[in-house]
Amino acid sequence: MRIEVTQDDITHGTKCECTHCPITLAIARELNVTIPSPDNDDYYIYVYNTFVWIGEERRILPLAATEFIRRFDKGMTVHPFEFELDYIP
Repeated sequence: MRIEVTQDDITHGTKCECTHCPITLAIARELNVTIPSPDNDDYYIYVYNTFVWIGEERRILPLAATEFIRRFDKGMTVHPFEFELDYIP
């Protein structure tokens, strides 16, 4: 699944917040779900370090995504980017 992290995701994302970071927002948009979505366990999205949980499924994030998270959480400059996530809804 191709994930596009947009400037809007970056602007509305929250540092050090696994359920509201720009990558979570981008994945939620791709899956057409609302964040947070604890009432829909199939698509509850949680990003932490090198992993993303979508419902009960854990997937490894690519290096570009983990580097983005590190920089974003430290308040460093980040830019929109795209990555492939090994997930089939």
